[in-house]
Amino acid sequence: MSLSSFTLNHTRPLLSRSPVSFDDEAVPTGEALPKYDKWRTVLVNLTNSLETKNVHSAIHTLDDVEPHESFTQNGDVQLDSLQLAVAKRVLVGIYAEAMEECLKQARELDDEVNWWSDIERSSLRTAGYLVQTFPIRIHRLVLKTIDVLRERNLPLQLRYFTPSSIRNLLSAPGTLNPSALSTTLFPHLKSQHHNLFTSPLELAWQECRFKRQELEKTRNSRAEMLGELTTIRGALYEAIGPSGPEAEKSLRGFASKVASITTKGESILTVEDTHHALPEVWNLAFQSLPFSRSQHSATLSEFGRPSFLTRTWPRILLGPPIALLMFRMIYNSRDSIFETLKNAQETVEGFWTGYVMSPIREILDTVRSGGGDGPRIISQDGMKADMESLERMALSLSAEKLNYSSEQLEELSKQIKLGDLTPVLKLYEDDIKSPIKNVIAGSLVRTLLIQVQKVKVDVDLAMSGIDKLLKSQELTFAFVGVAPSLAILYAASSWLRSLWSGGRDGGKIGGKRARSLVWNSMRRVERLLNAPQYIDGKNSDMADHETLLATSKASENDVLPPLTNGLIILSVSTLRSYAEKSLPKRSRLRDGFLEDICDLEDPSLTRAEKRRVIERMWRCWSVPLGWDRFAVA
Repeated sequence: MSLSSFTLNHTRPLLSRSPVSFDDEAVPTGEALPKYDKWRTVLVNLTNSLETKNVHSAIHTLDDVEPHESFTQNGDVQLDSLQLAVAKRVLVGIYAEAMEECLKQARELDDEVNWWSDIERSSLRTAGYLVQTFPIRIHRLVLKTIDVLRERNLPLQLRYFTPSSIRNLLSAPGTLNPSALSTTLFPHLKSQHHNLFTSPLELAWQECRFKRQELEKTRNSRAEMLGELTTIRGALYEAIGPSGPEAEKSLRGFASKVASITTKGESILTVEDTHHALPEVWNLAFQSLPFSRSQHSATLSEFGRPSFLTRTWPRILLGPPIALLMFRMIYNSRDSIFETLKNAQETVEGFWTGYVMSPIREILDTVRSGGGDGPRIISQDGMKADMESLERMALSLSAEKLNYSSEQLEELSKQIKLGDLTPVLKLYEDDIKSPIKNVIAGSLVRTLLIQVQKVKVDVDLAMSGIDKLLKSQELTFAFVGVAPSLAILYAASSWLRSLWSGGRDGGKIGGKRARSLVWNSMRRVERLLNAPQYIDGKNSDMADHETLLATSKASENDVLPPLTNGLIILSVSTLRSYAEKSLPKRSRLRDGFLEDICDLEDPSLTRAEKRRVIERMWRCWSVPLGWDRFAVA
């Protein structure tokens, strides 16, 4: 069994407590050399790794020491030093194995608790659980009916297996206790002392709640063991310190202490002291811890989630008929489906081409050409022709009627380009005094036509200004036109990406479900650190869990009690697992998150200091890890 990061960080410093120095000149030769090399190899293996196989192999090697002889008094200083170093590392290794086993069991139980909690929160899931376990309940009911028939010496006939016959056989009218029929279908009713009529769905929900509560009790027990094991780390540090005759006594005493924690008063078969060099260590490795594993397996078997086959048989049974029916419906409607798919494809292609690519292409063309090309409100050549026509008309009239010289005509040309027609307007003012005469024999008509041409030129100039304004905002209009299409495209791609990442529960930060578990673990740690100040088990819905928390009061020196410490370690292990699996490797985000986790795991920190660590984690990681953006179910 490989050790977790928490166990390694907790036990690795203990290996340097009692270093071994080797004197090459004192190394024995001849027949004693193989024995010396064997012990040295075992020590090197334990120094490199505290895996279970290495520890158990070293325990068997320790059994080579004669039980009536102490491995600290062989007369060979080097051999005594090697054997004692191996014994100390074995004790550290078995301590690490016990911690890892408690942590592993507590995490498995916590996973089961979360599974039952999810079933409890949803009536639909509770109904699904009732359907999934229906065959098991019927099987138990048939076996119970057979037992009752045999007890009453009745023949095994089909008429006794009808619903009415089974109800008559297993019901107990006139009693307040649950009947055999009820307890057979819903075994959790055995713990109830009253019989109230409720629906099967309600009974299934009560069963889920009962199993969750039982698993919580066991989980809290394992967490308390874990907390007690972490608190005796200092005792282990002292136990592996002595050398000489006192060393063996301290090692055996600490092994007995670990065994008493892991068994919690359970009576198990132990070996006699004469069979092994360190019987307490041997009992811990091969009796206490295996007994704890068997108890854990029995608990999961009784209160854990149903088997995979039990949970999936409705899908296996109903899946093929539903799939066949869906296939027939699709096949019979294949023409309309193909037409719909074709229309959908054409719609998508048209949207992509007409509303995404074409506007983007026009934007690029506008940027490349600088807005000089493309349609205009008025032609530049037409406006130039109108201006030249106005200039010729005004110059001709001035030359004929005002007798302007070439210099004056050149100056008038400049004024016309600036929009100044003062000489023409003066002629118009003189002609308008005798309009009829000047219409027939004068220049009134010509001056009027010149003013009409001037109005046309002014209109051209105004339209040219509007055209320049529109051209200057052409990119803006293009982006406004393509923005809705890009928004639709972004929304569709985000939806597809969320479906893909949500289905895999992945992503850079683990997906919504993983972040939900981490959020819940953070909340639990903070709640545990504040628990003695406000939790009252009598007023809580989770009576068993809260009662245990209510009894775990902090002492005056602010040291965390074993149960609270164990539950914190359990939640922190979830945080560490999330960081190691989901956060990007070799990133500041991951390194900083793991540093905060190490602070929470540090047994030397007080309750107040760990509370400040939690506050820092909420402050630093809430936004980067998305805890403030998702809703917890």
